[in-house]
Amino acid sequence: MTNDAGRESIVGLARELVRGVIGLVRMEITSARQEVGEGVSGVGRGAVFLGIALVFALLFLIALVVVLVALLALLIPLWASALVFVLIFVALAGLLGYLGVRRLLSAKDRFTLPETRASVQEDVAWAKRLLRRE
Repeated sequence: MTNDAGRESIVGLARELVRGVIGLVRMEITSARQEVGEGVSGVGRGAVFLGIALVFALLFLIALVVVLVALLALLIPLWASALVFVLIFVALAGLLGYLGVRRLLSAKDRFTLPETRASVQEDVAWAKRLLRRE
């Protein structure tokens, strides 16, 4: 009879272990989803900066170029005044684009899921220690 009771307790322990592992996996998946969401948020901010850069570049090219080229054309030839403003607005668009790209690149580190990876490594180490004791 003690053999049957021992087998039942081993089966019960195995069931509890499986339930615990399943619960742990579910928690890790939830943690990974949260980290991915945070990373996507950073990418969204970078995309917003790029969008703003594009809007400003277009607005400057349309509104200011016409007026300022005409004013500068009073002092220098028309083609030269247009070239001056084209260079200025390209520089501004490049600066804002650079800022947006920098934001996007800094957000990519969040997609490596460092917190989830560390948590899973701790769980694996714990499980290995548990198995070595038996």
